Amino acid sequence: MILRFNKIEGVGKFRSVLTIGGLSFSDINLIYGGNTKGKSTLTAIFKSLQSGDKTIIKGRQSFGSNTQEIVLHTGDGEIKFSSQKWSNGFPRLVIFDDDFISKNIHLGGEVAYDNHKSLNTVIIGEEGQKIADDIEKLQNEVTEITTKKKNHGNIYTNRFPNAELTLTKFKNLKKIIDVDSEIEKVKIRINDVQNQDKIRTTCDQVDKYFKDAAYNLDFTATSQPFEINQKIISDHINKTWSDANGSINFIQTGLALLKSDAKDCVFCGQELNKSSLDLIQEFNKLFSEQYLQLQASIAQEISIFKDWNIELSITRIKTVSGNVGIRIDFDTNLSQLKTDFEKELDKKLQDLSYSVDFSSFKRLQLGFLNAHSSYSKLKNERLKEITESFESLKEQLQMLEFAKIRHGENWDEYFEKHKELDIAFDKKKNEREAKRAELEEYGIKIYEKHHKTINLLLSNLQADFRLKDFKPLKKIKGKDERIFSLTFFTKHDVILEGDNTTIPNFRNTLSESDKRLLAFTFFISSLINDKDLGEKIVVFDDPFSSFDSERRRATITEILTLSNTNEVNQDRNKPKQIFILTHELDFYKWCLLKFPTCISVEIINDGMTDGVKKSSLSRINKDLFLEQESIKDLKAISSIVNDGEDITDLEGWFSKCRKILEDTYTKKYLPHLTDDILARKGVRTFTETLKLKKVNGFDDTVKFQKLMNLCDDLNIELHNNGFTNDKENGVAVLRDFISSMELV
Repeated sequence: MILRFNKIEGVGKFRSVLTIGGLSFSDINLIYGGNTKGKSTLTAIFKSLQSGDKTIIKGRQSFGSNTQEIVLHTGDGEIKFSSQKWSNGFPRLVIFDDDFISKNIHLGGEVAYDNHKSLNTVIIGEEGQKIADDIEKLQNEVTEITTKKKNHGNIYTNRFPNAELTLTKFKNLKKIIDVDSEIEKVKIRINDVQNQDKIRTTCDQVDKYFKDAAYNLDFTATSQPFEINQKIISDHINKTWSDANGSINFIQTGLALLKSDAKDCVFCGQELNKSSLDLIQEFNKLFSEQYLQLQASIAQEISIFKDWNIELSITRIKTVSGNVGIRIDFDTNLSQLKTDFEKELDKKLQDLSYSVDFSSFKRLQLGFLNAHSSYSKLKNERLKEITESFESLKEQLQMLEFAKIRHGENWDEYFEKHKELDIAFDKKKNEREAKRAELEEYGIKIYEKHHKTINLLLSNLQADFRLKDFKPLKKIKGKDERIFSLTFFTKHDVILEGDNTTIPNFRNTLSESDKRLLAFTFFISSLINDKDLGEKIVVFDDPFSSFDSERRRATITEILTLSNTNEVNQDRNKPKQIFILTHELDFYKWCLLKFPTCISVEIINDGMTDGVKKSSLSRINKDLFLEQESIKDLKAISSIVNDGEDITDLEGWFSKCRKILEDTYTKKYLPHLTDDILARKGVRTFTETLKLKKVNGFDDTVKFQKLMNLCDDLNIELHNNGFTNDKENGVAVLRDFISSMELV
């Protein structure tokens, strides 16, 4: 626990704050500081203490100050800013501020992978973080061993920079007796193969020319029949069209408009007879997808065949094969056969129902096949019989040379070291994977708990959205993971990132209040589910900035619930200490009411030095803070009663009466009403408690009944009593209120 600040010197507005008036902190502490007073500096001191990062303080050195010093007293003794203990940090201190939101939820409206990574650390807590740290340590060890393996492997790769032989294959090479003699034998066989290399290359080229020739086409589409009565269509066009070559697209349009059961022509409206229907049927075939696809396939096959330059193909084969002494004769009619077959193909193009006569193509194909067969025989005669390829012999020679090195040099020690590194790598890798499994199992459980807690908090805080998915990060590397997603009104998912402003996303759907609220629920959930919460000091730095009034009250309630261990949450601890810092006066007053036993502090102006404003910390009179508005309202009510002023907002004045009564009871009878105040009871319950305890005459029947009647008139703890007061009765109620205040 932080008991007091003994000294703050040379830090921001706190240029020289000594002893701080003997100010001591308690379990719950409220610190109010208006803008530019030094609240942010005080938060920076807490953050520096938490992390041990002294640069946070050094960056806030007061203008004109040459030294910096902070001395604070904790339950474990004194801590100084300049000490090593400060450098070690104060991990029991947890802080909710803008930095928490930026690191864990979003930065500049965007939710990045680093936000999830940081939030993952918050959610899994110290126990999970310990496992994560173990994983990181093991990962570093795995990385270190991997580096050693790589460096060790480089000895081999540097020795054989261009070798395709793996280290494992090199290790397993067997020792060969008289390896030099075996190497010479292979070199002789390689020389024999190299003499045939030119011939083989040339012959392979000729084989490719035969293979690429169009006589190899199978004309799958062209040989496929398609039943369509082209004659009906042709006769109709020749009979009725002035230009038989005109576009038939208008017919296709008419067919598309024609009803399936049409009996009349779509163009002229005359009745369709049988011959007309037959013509329509053939046109439907003509425009069908099957017809179009078949037509395209046939056109492609025919185009390939027509584009084939048969004379060039024959000349090329003869010329190249002749370079290696192989002469080939081709049938002289092959070109004519190609021309004849092209005429058949043209008929097919004109009428897909036409059955092509392939006889000329088959004779052309046979002519090429005979030529290729003749060439193959001559090629085999030209080439010597070779049982091994050049590449195979090269590989044999390489293996023999590697075997000579493997067993001619001392590599056993190298492989022993390699084995040791492999064993060490597998061991650390297995340990890391076991830890990952442990963290995954732990993470799933802890995230399930947080999921329920956070959604309950979002409900309590009147948020329109909930967490849809909430799951821990699993990967060590990679930035595509997300630990949470959002759903609005139980059914509208909102993506977390993206620049598309036309769809709902985190940036354009959540208000700043929503984003801060989401961060707040994560923070509170991390505390609620922290088994070591009883050892933690919690700092809230303006947790309610930009919240509306309803959310502020609900948020104060959550902190109040967190700070108490009662029958509802007796299964968990409360924080060891809470600090709430704010620059909002109304919120500060609310906190003073809700935390009646707290230590209340204000950051005040403390003069000027060298033209620079200074600040200090001072205890405040809580009654003065709270009484100012109440006294003002009480005077106004007395004026209404005594001077007969008109009332324009009766219920508004009743509300002020209720607040003044509650404030007065709270201040005057705090020792007797502590339990009721913590239970958030009202004036009616306060009156009954004071009667029961016989405090200040509250057990007097007349006094008690008058106060209870006033509670009825002011609708205190009745929610809605069904009665209203007009202006005259309202004034009477205010008069009773003034006289009852004297009794209280």
